[in-house]
Amino acid sequence: PSSPPTALLIATATAQPGGEIAITYVPGGGQDANSLRLRWQVVGVDPGFDHDVAVNLAGQTLTGFTPAQTVKLSVRAGNTAGNTDGPEVTVTTIA
Repeated sequence: PSSPPTALLIATATAQPGGEIAITYVPGGGQDANSLRLRWQVVGVDPGFDHDVAVNLAGQTLTGFTPAQTVKLSVRAGNTAGNTDGPEVTVTTIA
């Protein structure tokens, strides 16, 4: 590709009981990407987006958070021409 991919947007990031975050995506993003990674940062714990996992376009759940943590999420779409980061979404976990 001659240009970086389009951004993949997070449609919803919903705190679930037990320290989980359920995530859905806006259809149609990430065009021309050969890599889609969901990245996250626990505010006050991580200095940056230190965690990532492959995106599941059907939706996915992140686990292992403790209650009342603020988590910033973003999707990085990449190809040989570069990366495009989607806007950050913030969610606070629940018990």
